[in-house]
Amino acid sequence: MNYPRIGVVGKPFNEQGNTLHRWNNYYVISGLISSLVNQNGGIVVGIIPITDKESLSKEDDYDIYKLTDEEKTRIDMQIEGLDGIILQGGLQTLAYEEYIAKVAIENGIPIMGICAGFNNIIRALNGKTKKDETGKHDYIPEEIAHTIIIEPNSRLYKLMKGEKEVGVNSVHSIIAEDNLPEILNVTAKSPDGLVEAFEGKNNRPIFGYKFHPELMATKGAKCYNPKMNNLFKDFNEICLKYLGGKNG
Repeated sequence: MNYPRIGVVGKPFNEQGNTLHRWNNYYVISGLISSLVNQNGGIVVGIIPITDKESLSKEDDYDIYKLTDEEKTRIDMQIEGLDGIILQGGLQTLAYEEYIAKVAIENGIPIMGICAGFNNIIRALNGKTKKDETGKHDYIPEEIAHTIIIEPNSRLYKLMKGEKEVGVNSVHSIIAEDNLPEILNVTAKSPDGLVEAFEGKNNRPIFGYKFHPELMATKGAKCYNPKMNNLFKDFNEICLKYLGGKNG
């Protein structure tokens, strides 16, 4: 029996919860994401960064460090043979995450970006992000913060079983600019017009979520919605069809 090998990209972290300092001490793979991949038939492979260098912009916590050719080659070796990639949420967009997104998209590897991972995919495609000056979406992880309006012809609409409006949590301060990169379709927006989800055009396996579906798919959370598990189940199935490009 085949199981898709899905790489989850590690995020820097320390015990104080501040990822801006001592960032090379720990790399976190979300237990919630890992559990959802595993229970839906996938195998989690941790992708640990090959460099601890970073240069964060004070404006938006965006990493302007330039990876060397050797660092890029070593990242390529980590990705080789994977059937899918998940970019986690976090406080910053780091250079290695954006590069991983770029390589995945160029090679047709299924990719899902959550929160900061959503930003990484947009930036990998030369799209733009910016600070949310309203402050309305900043930190409500465990509860429903607002609804999203879902496009009826989208894959997300099918996964939400035909619900056009769904409540979501919200844990972000960086948002997408209105014009997404050409190869992406907006699949959901918040009532105040912010992009909350996208997918690749022409069935490209690219998926981004500004909210945190891994929290919402977890029983016991105040924002629990069992349909959010469908996002991970569907992604696993897409990765299984891909199987490192063997079936693509």
